[in-house]
Amino acid sequence: MTDAWGGFVEVPGARETLERHGRVLREELLGVAAHFAPRQGLPVVMSREPDDHFRYEPLWYARRATLRLTADFDPAVVVQRIAHRLAEQGWHTTCNASSTAVATAAATRDGFFLWVEAYPGLSRVDLGGSTPPVLLYGDPPGTGVVPPPPPPPPPSPPRPFVPPEPVVTEATRKPGHVLCFDCDGLGWCPECLTRGYLLDDLGERQRCVVCFGSRICQICGGFGQKSLAEMPSWERRRYPDAPDDPR
Repeated sequence: MTDAWGGFVEVPGARETLERHGRVLREELLGVAAHFAPRQGLPVVMSREPDDHFRYEPLWYARRATLRLTADFDPAVVVQRIAHRLAEQGWHTTCNASSTAVATAAATRDGFFLWVEAYPGLSRVDLGGSTPPVLLYGDPPGTGVVPPPPPPPPPSPPRPFVPPEPVVTEATRKPGHVLCFDCDGLGWCPECLTRGYLLDDLGERQRCVVCFGSRICQICGGFGQKSLAEMPSWERRRYPDAPDDPR
């Protein structure tokens, strides 16, 4: 039993339970990955130290982990299949998968919580989860006898995201112009799709590394098209089939 702070001490065996739960969580995530991306050697990102699960006393802790699948697939379909597979394995699952909005799924079993999230237009699916909460620190008189609190409710699904429509198409481009080679007429940043941010391996928002938060395409400045006559020679070579004369 190790001294902590404010009179709290570490519960005997609690840290070992946390580590054992963490290994189970890791294997569950890898099991999903092996089924849907069998040839990918995917790392499971897990925090070095357990996280305070409820942020109030007594001090209940859990381990959290994330994993990312990347492949040429329909993210919404994969989210649905993951939810179905977890349900077959005895998980209580909910699923909200759409081809035009953020596809999400959540699953709970024996105190473990798994989540799945995929954005339309991005060939990746993010997985994550947390272990059952463990009383890591407590008062010496009542250490290890406090009943665990109820599990937190599943997080509310994010607001549906609808990808933007292109600002210009091949049919609506101006004479003497061509669609931007980077966004293909979208006008918005083709990486973050108007959001201005990307999700890192822990699911945290980070400023988009392509548009740096401006949200617009950095090549065409948001117009979706470029004038052939005003292009420098190096850029003009990107359009070898474009006519020299306006339509």
